[in-house]
Amino acid sequence: MARVVHATLDDVLAELARGGIIEAPISAPKMHVSGYCDRETKTVCVNPLPGLADTIIHELVHRRWPRWGEKRVYAETRRVMTTMSDDDVSRLVRRYRRLRHKRRAVRVIE
Repeated sequence: MARVVHATLDDVLAELARGGIIEAPISAPKMHVSGYCDRETKTVCVNPLPGLADTIIHELVHRRWPRWGEKRVYAETRRVMTTMSDDDVSRLVRRYRRLRHKRRAVRVIE
């Protein structure tokens, strides 16, 4: 019987230390791609836009409809994301980056 192996944080950090990581927008028809690993060159390409857009939408939906539960907010976020094109995602992230305020101290939520 094959032994089940699980990835650990140490495994992930070791891979991260190897480098070969590119951050760039990735465009794919009818879907938002968060990243991919080129198996031949061992290069990892990460698209920060869908993940950031997803988080922005999620938190703004929380603020707009504070009585909605997490399950409803998650469902509405997924629905909005599926209606967005790559250009819509890029536009949202650009607007967010213009409006955001950076905080130097870490915010601890209890």
